[in-house]
Amino acid sequence: MIAADTAWRHAREHGLIPYGGTLLLIALGVLALLYLVKGPLGSARNNGPRAIERFTPFERAAHWTNAITFCLLAASGLAMAFGPGLLPLPDMIIDALKGLHSLAGPLFAVSLPLVLIIFLNDNVASRGDLRWLARGGAMLGGQQLPSHRFNPAEKIMFWWGMFFPGLISVGSGLALDGWIPELDDLRLAMPVVHLIHLAATLVMMAALAGHIYMGTLGVRGAYQAMRGGWVDEAWAREHHRLWHDEVMAGHIPARRSGAGPAGERVDDRAP
Repeated sequence: MIAADTAWRHAREHGLIPYGGTLLLIALGVLALLYLVKGPLGSARNNGPRAIERFTPFERAAHWTNAITFCLLAASGLAMAFGPGLLPLPDMIIDALKGLHSLAGPLFAVSLPLVLIIFLNDNVASRGDLRWLARGGAMLGGQQLPSHRFNPAEKIMFWWGMFFPGLISVGSGLALDGWIPELDDLRLAMPVVHLIHLAATLVMMAALAGHIYMGTLGVRGAYQAMRGGWVDEAWAREHHRLWHDEVMAGHIPARRSGAGPAGERVDDRAP
């Protein structure tokens, strides 16, 4: 048992903690360099008359619930994982962080599967995604390439930044919090679950750092789309032209200014 504990601590302190911290620093450094070199992508600012509802109120509520709980978990988890090595924290603060982590965990465990189900169909890969990836979207040139509701980079983030590491994080986190009683008697399994949880969450934080960047500073008008739900004509055409064209052709039941899919009038003033 002592040998197992020693191996777990060695793997954590000399493996996941330094390498995971390096991964996060590299991700943040790449994003900072990208902003300095490219700046915000796109010319449309999404501040014109709203034309298409990009995200429904239900989708936005699920997204923001998941996003807020993720940020709480990430902040408290990073403080607990890296804080003792960088700045020793008082026991009272450690206990508060653990309480916050345990409180936000179940909310994240409920909201994450909901978000994955809501946006699953829009993140299925298509043949056109290969051409987008081969040309790097707008990264290698100055013009946005046509994409559907989510571009290929967003689809990759969905699967490898949210779906797989997210479900692993939720499952391992619930096990560590005692929500899976069957593991309580397997004391030797808990250190392994802890390492799996830490590894999955570090991968998820690195990937979602890119998502947060693109949704705020990286793409002009992207934050307004998730905040208010609507986008103007120019933004939709520039960033997601294939989705825009299908909405305008009536193939996708998204509400539009003037008349929704059922013919109802929609106020075209900015939200």
